[in-house]
Amino acid sequence: MPNPWKKIVILSILTGLLLSCASGRLLEFSDEFEKEDEYDAVLAVEPSETTNEAQDTKKETKPSPVVEEVKDNSSQATAGSKKKAKQAKKENEKVKVKTKKKKKKKVKLIPKAVKDKGRKLPEIEDDEGFEGRRPILDPFRVGEEVILAVKYLGVKAGELKIKVLPFKKVNGRKSYHFRTEIKSSSSYRFIYEVDDWAESFVDYETLLPFNYTIHVNHTNEKKQIKSVFDHPNKIVKVWEKKVDDDGKIKKRSYEWGMFPFSQNVISVFFYIRNFQLKVGKVIKFPLTDEDNNMILEAHVIRQEVIDTDNGKIDTYVVAPKVTIEGKFKPVGDVFLWFTNDDRKQIVRVESALKIGTLKFDLVSKK
Repeated sequence: MPNPWKKIVILSILTGLLLSCASGRLLEFSDEFEKEDEYDAVLAVEPSETTNEAQDTKKETKPSPVVEEVKDNSSQATAGSKKKAKQAKKENEKVKVKTKKKKKKKVKLIPKAVKDKGRKLPEIEDDEGFEGRRPILDPFRVGEEVILAVKYLGVKAGELKIKVLPFKKVNGRKSYHFRTEIKSSSSYRFIYEVDDWAESFVDYETLLPFNYTIHVNHTNEKKQIKSVFDHPNKIVKVWEKKVDDDGKIKKRSYEWGMFPFSQNVISVFFYIRNFQLKVGKVIKFPLTDEDNNMILEAHVIRQEVIDTDNGKIDTYVVAPKVTIEGKFKPVGDVFLWFTNDDRKQIVRVESALKIGTLKFDLVSKK
């Protein structure tokens, strides 16, 4: 049975990093490997107009006419130059028409307003601090970055970065851009090198994920997973590529049905921060991964002041559990520390292994 929270704390990555004795260099990601036509046809991503990044991009990508229109107000203008100007204008109009025809059709992946008489849906979710599915106080800020040191048996093995990037427009809708990155430290790279990232675009109004993308780039291993969450039809579609031992690209695609309002193993990292945390509270919401539909239960077990490289921080400690088809499934001893403020940033993660404990401790946050 796959364990989503092990993915969240990237245990699969670190097991290879800490225990492997392989050597070699990271493989390069080619354009052929990156490209996925079916995925790109469904998900149209562009900068949001609400960011400076979007405005700069808009200026840079503004199409220039094939033939410039000539405006000549001089009385000396000849009939020939006027004729050329009219002809240029017609050419410009043709270009505009062709551009409109080539515009990509947007696929609706997010349902319309998800409210029931003002009650937040689904009903299993706590609605304290929400208006519909929007939190009254938004915990996210563009440019946010939390860096956690990955430690095992007291030795730093790498760093995990949790980021909130500038807003994007996904299929025409304003969306959050959440990203996590993990890299092995210099002391471990001679044993096994890791340079991985994962991201998810999440609708600003409904807080439902459009997708997740995972890039796995290890010594002697390379994999890419792209997914699309079709919420109106309650289907997750996945395209996966990896390089085998012979250097050939292997592909597979698959799909499964999901619970309504489901989060994924990337967006869940961020979604939990929208809720009000109090000792004794149990936060529930749907989660889906690899053909498993789960209800995640986040138990707020205590309030604790912890010592970090950024000084003392007041936090809430949360222990996650999951149920699959009504049956409780243990996820092991996994604990997460969230800041006790409106931001609720993750500043520590601990997970017990067979030997020792895997820790993610705060290095810096902004």
